[in-house]
Amino acid sequence: MSKKERVIYITILGIVILFLFFPSPTANIEVRKHILFTGHPILAVTTELKNQGKRGSEGNLFYASDLSSSYIYVKKTRLGWIADKSGSGP
Repeated sequence: MSKKERVIYITILGIVILFLFFPSPTANIEVRKHILFTGHPILAVTTELKNQGKRGSEGNLFYASDLSSSYIYVKKTRLGWIADKSGSGP
């Protein structure tokens, strides 16, 4: 393996780790990441998300119509957005 290939592999690995373990820069990306991690990779890309607005201290509420737990709360932190709770109703 050449040095150039090694740098490319390390860069790709770093981006994947950044995506998986750090909060997302936008709420939409965090909701899609939450859907992906709950075992619905195709729905993470194809689902239409609707922002239901801020709901007190729980964070912003998003609605994803194709999921069984279709309501997802996301909170804003200093590092970005994190998915807090999900369920079948607000």
